[in-house]
Amino acid sequence: MLPLLLTTFIEVLKGPLREILDKAIPDADLKARLESEIATRLSVEAQALMAARGAVLEAEITRGSWLARNWRPVLMLFIMFLLAIYGLLLPLADFALGSRIPFNPRWGDIPAPLWDLLAISVGGYIGGRSVEKIVSNLPPLRPAKR
Repeated sequence: MLPLLLTTFIEVLKGPLREILDKAIPDADLKARLESEIATRLSVEAQALMAARGAVLEAEITRGSWLARNWRPVLMLFIMFLLAIYGLLLPLADFALGSRIPFNPRWGDIPAPLWDLLAISVGGYIGGRSVEKIVSNLPPLRPAKR
């Protein structure tokens, strides 16, 4: 998810930077060189940030504890387990017994912001993993030629 946000941020930055260069520098050649250098620097910084993020993930996976390496899959399995119980197991038990099972989980006592956090976290995890897979298949960024 971060690479997508970073790329979007860089693209948003290019417009205002180009406008500032247009107003401040009348020389077209100098302006073109500066635009090229800015684009190169933004690209290098984006690559450095992505490399740092990759190093953190690699350290978490290779040197971390079992829980540090596997907290994301464990979270997803736990959520799937809860969905299976409430969406499949309890309705099947109700059907098999012919009446509702006296089960009152008190999910309504959990504050709405916590549910929002859970939804954002799970969505971010799924989206982030998708973006990571897409980005890993892209060719590396190369600085602009002068």
